[in-house]
Amino acid sequence: MADFRSRDVNQSAENSTETPVDVVEHDYDGAVVYVVVVVLVYGMAIMAMIGSTVRRKNARIAEDQRTEKYLLDSEVSHVADR
Repeated sequence: MADFRSRDVNQSAENSTETPVDVVEHDYDGAVVYVVVVVLVYGMAIMAMIGSTVRRKNARIAEDQRTEKYLLDSEVSHVADR
């Protein structure tokens, strides 16, 4: 990778057909930081989504167990009433 920051704009304009407007300095460090931050934010969002799904699944299992116990208890009491 060439380091465009150390390039003298006036010297390159005199030695070539480029004008100072044509010379573009790239901020590779800023691009790397941006990509890392975006990947971390998306990763954390996906982890939170997976965690909430697991928590809902566990809550649903517990509710199903309570419902089954209620139905079995009511069936037993209904049979005992006969």
